Amino acid sequence: MRIPPMVPLRAIREAHGLTSRDVAARMAELGHQVHPDSVLNFENGYPASRAMANAYAHAVGLTAVDVRRAAELRELMDAADASTLTPARESA
Repeated sequence: MRIPPMVPLRAIREAHGLTSRDVAARMAELGHQVHPDSVLNFENGYPASRAMANAYAHAVGLTAVDVRRAAELRELMDAADASTLTPARESA
């Protein structure tokens, strides 16, 4: 499996013409109250809850899988690779 290209979240936000305040406001509309600084911290790699990551993704027009951490993506891809390499059992 190929590793998808990594694009900084801030670059995606800025490409949409959004500020961290805009994203925080959109996240609030989705029921997830955050300070704009928390948005910046998340974009800079600080840990965040899965709920925050999902709300951020929706606020900037991404899917939740697009904002997963590199380690999480690696685990998912390794699992997918392992399942494709494991021969299927024939049912008796």
